[in-house]
Amino acid sequence: MKTELENLQGHFKKVSIEVPSDIVAAAIENHYKELQKSANLKGFRKGKAPLELVKKLYGESSMSTVAQNLVESMLPQALTEHKLNPINMPQIEVQSFKAGEAFKFSAHFENTPPVELKGYKNFKAEKTDSAVSEEDLTKALENIRGYFATNKDAITGAEAGKGKIVKITYKASEAGKDLPEASDADVQLEIGNGSVPEAFEKNVIGMTAGQTKEFTVKFPPADSDDLAAPLAGRTIDFVATVHAIQIKELPELNDELAKKLGAASVDDLKTRVKSDLENQKKTAFRNQMQEKAVKYIIDENPVDVPETMLNAQMEQLAVDAGMQLQQSGLNETQIEERLKSWADEMQTRATAQVKASLLLSAIAREEKIQATQDDIRNEIMRIAQTTRQAPQEVLKNLEERRLMGGLIRQVTELKALDWVVSQALGEA
Repeated sequence: MKTELENLQGHFKKVSIEVPSDIVAAAIENHYKELQKSANLKGFRKGKAPLELVKKLYGESSMSTVAQNLVESMLPQALTEHKLNPINMPQIEVQSFKAGEAFKFSAHFENTPPVELKGYKNFKAEKTDSAVSEEDLTKALENIRGYFATNKDAITGAEAGKGKIVKITYKASEAGKDLPEASDADVQLEIGNGSVPEAFEKNVIGMTAGQTKEFTVKFPPADSDDLAAPLAGRTIDFVATVHAIQIKELPELNDELAKKLGAASVDDLKTRVKSDLENQKKTAFRNQMQEKAVKYIIDENPVDVPETMLNAQMEQLAVDAGMQLQQSGLNETQIEERLKSWADEMQTRATAQVKASLLLSAIAREEKIQATQDDIRNEIMRIAQTTRQAPQEVLKNLEERRLMGGLIRQVTELKALDWVVSQALGEA
């Protein structure tokens, strides 16, 4: 087999391959023999039809299959020979395929750029205290009581304020145009619990039942974790009417309430809640360290961003943001406009994500980190719980869409990131 590598623009490559005629002839002959085994032709027992008759009947239709088989067997050898690792599925161009002649074809693709790792073991982190304070425990128990609270009307003339329930209708508009997606009717808002943006809430505080108020809210821009916040960075006019103001009556924290939550007693409930809070603090700290580790690795290791990976990541971000905007009530035109306004931000984020993926994959190779069957099984279970599907359905969907390779890569990268953090914390 002869191969020739051509370097194109950026990290795109073209590999030309010539398969000798004798290998082509052997592949054709072997294919006919395989067809002969299953051929069911009139006048012959299955698998007993003469080979020449099989060639005559299936000759033309078999050539494309033989060519595909040769591509699938020869291309990996050529890639290995030139130490290439395609990012995307290579585009194949067949130049010639005839019995008795050499088979010539070429593969065009973008190759994974070289990564020279350095400094990733120098990331430092200090362990945090995961102890739960009495204040944290008290607040958590108050939230639990709030789940079982009942509401009753406040006294006449009571003003909306922290901890009160406000029944409200509000209509939104922007530059004189109604915004149904930002309007609502007869909804209950609890002041101070973060269910609505603070910029909106502060205008409701002080209102009384029966009062209507007009106000304008300039919403802050979206932070890095909330690209699809539908009102981020916009100036919206509201007309709000308060229908009623209520106060919450919390149940007593006793054994009866604890048993409703599956605990044996109040003390048992406190122990469980405290343990949950400790785990939450540990998880939050771990996530924070992982974010810092990713930034550190990217800063310490410059790497080219392949066009193919960047475009795919930007497309995924746009799909995710579009779904969130659709759920918030925006129509197709509004979604398209919003995504256009976020193009630069999505490109910046996608660039960082691609760099992280390349570097973490390189660390995994360097440290011989691999996703185990248990790792993959646990990730499929996590997806199943999140999407409320059966694990078998998740697995089938991944296999049908050929996404298992991506899932394994993602799990491997996360293991590499966890390894970096563990090293920094002295856990490994």
